[in-house]
Amino acid sequence: MNTILALVNDLKMQIDFKEFLEIIFIEFDKNPTIWISIGCSIFVIFLFLLFRLMFSKKSNKEIRKNHPAILNNTQGVIPENSQDLPSFITNENKSNKEFKNILKKRGMMSYKMDQEISDSWSRCISEGLNPFKSPRHSIISSIELKEVKEKNEALRKIILPEIELLYSQIAGTNFMVAYSDENGLVLDTMYDKTCLKTDVGKTVIPGSIWSEKICGTNGLGLSVELKKPIIVSGKEHFFTAHENISCFASPIINYDGKTIGIIDASTDYMSREQHTLA
Repeated sequence: MNTILALVNDLKMQIDFKEFLEIIFIEFDKNPTIWISIGCSIFVIFLFLLFRLMFSKKSNKEIRKNHPAILNNTQGVIPENSQDLPSFITNENKSNKEFKNILKKRGMMSYKMDQEISDSWSRCISEGLNPFKSPRHSIISSIELKEVKEKNEALRKIILPEIELLYSQIAGTNFMVAYSDENGLVLDTMYDKTCLKTDVGKTVIPGSIWSEKICGTNGLGLSVELKKPIIVSGKEHFFTAHENISCFASPIINYDGKTIGIIDASTDYMSREQHTLA
């Protein structure tokens, strides 16, 4: 009881405590599986952030050393001989060549890329996206956004308090928290004022669509695609315009395994590096 009261006071929630508990219990009784799913998603993202802070002295290379390195030989350099490349790349010589050209132009020939990220890049290339051009910003109108919010109102009543809780854990660290629907359409955001001046605050806004087919490889869109928690940081983004962003995203899964939303915590890449080195 004291813990809950302290949490309510910390969040400065101007609401009667008994009324707050009644709302929580009523909503939980209506949708227990959704509450559990949201709680798990929040917990996963919090663990991601906590992991970055606790093991901050480790470099990104050390953190990722046990992950499968795609497009790399034992020395971390992409082989010139296409026969040495993974099979999914050699299926299309044109795609393979384009992949390597992009890495070369971006100075990433020796970059050890996770399988999930490289697969996403391959899909982006197949979609005809050009990483060196500005991504097509797809933002729905305020009227359309209002309609989508109303459609998801029941779920938003459950999610928004959880997002506030997550935000309270990372407030003041130049992070922002966003909630999107199952298609990567951002519905709600919470952020530090400092985020407004960064690429994160300018691009991750209510009404913006972050699906992989539109915005390339990004945390929110890739979580929609893979239906699992994911981190996309800096140059792992397909578009160079997003290189200054780092994203931590986790899906909200309902009782039958369907993704019904995404919770995303984003920051600018330099802030994440500062946290890593803190």
